[in-house]
Amino acid sequence: MSKIFKRGGEKFGKAKQKLKERGESFRRRFERGFEGIGNVRVGTGRGADDSIPPLRFQNSAEILIDKRQNAPRDWDPNDNDIDENDLDAMIQRCNERINDNILPQVWRDKLKDCLEMKAELEALVKSKRLEAVKKALLENGDKYKSIPDIDKIMDSYRSGTYKWDHVTATYWSKGSLIAGPKKFDDKELLRL
Repeated sequence: MSKIFKRGGEKFGKAKQKLKERGESFRRRFERGFEGIGNVRVGTGRGADDSIPPLRFQNSAEILIDKRQNAPRDWDPNDNDIDENDLDAMIQRCNERINDNILPQVWRDKLKDCLEMKAELEALVKSKRLEAVKKALLENGDKYKSIPDIDKIMDSYRSGTYKWDHVTATYWSKGSLIAGPKKFDDKELLRL
């Protein structure tokens, strides 16, 4: 059995720890005031060099490979062809492995971790944007008294009361939630 996989609920060992450490690294960069996402690649679904397609062993989805020793000897579970900072490529690879029926239980765990890390990273980016807006309002004056709304929005999302997503919106006034979360509607925004 490979060093990467360990028994006990079929957890993803070293790779899972490495993924967790990368998440800590992303968080530390943003906490220090790292501007933008920089090294995090989003959307290519490719490795570090987009001119070289990632090597991929494809399995007939009808054949379940549920143990590492049942995979071909030259199959590499480490995915070294994917840029370690490309969360979208890691998510894509997890889905490929699950669809190919290669150690699906392991790749579902890794997929869950990648999706959680991506959501945390997106929430952190949005939180930093709100902090920048608040700072600008403090420096330039808060004509519409928006700072209490920004504080409450940040508190609500940090506490987990609401989750960041691209579909719904919440509407705030004077530090209180007045509508939502629900699908954004610009006509309703004007009415509120």
